[in-house]
Amino acid sequence: MLTIKNMEHTNAQRAADWLLFSGIQNADGTRDVDGVDVSGSFNAWFNPNTNEYSYIYIEISGYAVTTLCYLYRETGEDRYLQAAKRVGDWLLAVQHPSGAFPTALYMRQRAPKKPTEFVAFDVGMVTNGLAVLYRETKEEKYLSSAVKAADWMISLQREDGSIPAMIDQNSGEAKDNDATWSTQSGPYHVKLVIGLLNLHELTGAERFEKASRLLCDDALMRQKDNGQFLTYGDLDGTNLHPHTYSAEGLFVVGTYLREPRYIDAARRAIAWTLSLEKDGIILRHKHNERLNYNERADILSQTCRMATLLRIQSDAQNRILRRLPRYQNNDTDDIRQRGGFQFGKSSTGDPLSHVNAWVTMFALQALLLADSDRPFSPFYLI
Repeated sequence: MLTIKNMEHTNAQRAADWLLFSGIQNADGTRDVDGVDVSGSFNAWFNPNTNEYSYIYIEISGYAVTTLCYLYRETGEDRYLQAAKRVGDWLLAVQHPSGAFPTALYMRQRAPKKPTEFVAFDVGMVTNGLAVLYRETKEEKYLSSAVKAADWMISLQREDGSIPAMIDQNSGEAKDNDATWSTQSGPYHVKLVIGLLNLHELTGAERFEKASRLLCDDALMRQKDNGQFLTYGDLDGTNLHPHTYSAEGLFVVGTYLREPRYIDAARRAIAWTLSLEKDGIILRHKHNERLNYNERADILSQTCRMATLLRIQSDAQNRILRRLPRYQNNDTDDIRQRGGFQFGKSSTGDPLSHVNAWVTMFALQALLLADSDRPFSPFYLI
């Protein structure tokens, strides 16, 4: 099997180059609308229609650290580690005294606004990124920051294992609502175990394993017998993006703790997803019996890499893998777009041409995992 070392002209290498050279990572000296230095942070996407980057996104900056460390681990090329450290150092600079991180910062006043509350899921993605960065650098500042963020998350955990989605920055009170899946507690929060168990292995602290098991138990209460995770509270509905987050977290905890029931839950979740595949397109969401196939490239990527990691062999996965490169910008000389992956479509079917950071990261890993038989550390799942 090939690795990225001898894939210089492949989709994966072009995606890696886009992360380094497109400007999606903010250059030294970049400041947001309030004058805050955001050097090293990652923007959510580039919009070719307006020639502008969107906003600085904490969750995606956390994914970026993990992605760049994964690329460093795969290639040994120092440029990836240096880019990861630039993100990591910026994250340390904006960490709140509580251990949490802000949700987003803005390059222009008219940017779409994310919640002003702390978002537990976003903090979890940063936690794992910093823990992975510590693994590669052995610099204690990254481990200390990750532990502080993890302890903040654990402090929010309820007796049933759930964690609120949004927390007021001043009062510390939960601010969840039922507007959508990401504004309320849900099974997708089991993906937080990646950072928690990463820290468990690094520190030996039992509180991280305990919190992880509670998150898993809560998530499994929200999985149907057919593998489907319910992502909208009490409603019979599933968005496949957080549905797959749930499978990702359960795969990691099952692999690390060597507990088959978690692996089985992840496998059933992805098998259910693949059972609804049509011509390489993955279901976007399901409400009661209404199915929406207006595709998102991040869901394609998530499904593909989980099928690979769970060793689910199917024609559906092969069709997804063949379809995924359609969303990569390979026919342009614009460095801001070349090699990056587009988001896909809106929920109503309108094409969205913006070149998306997390889609590119997920797709890059999906492509590499499908083309490699090397051992994979679950803590490097983006």
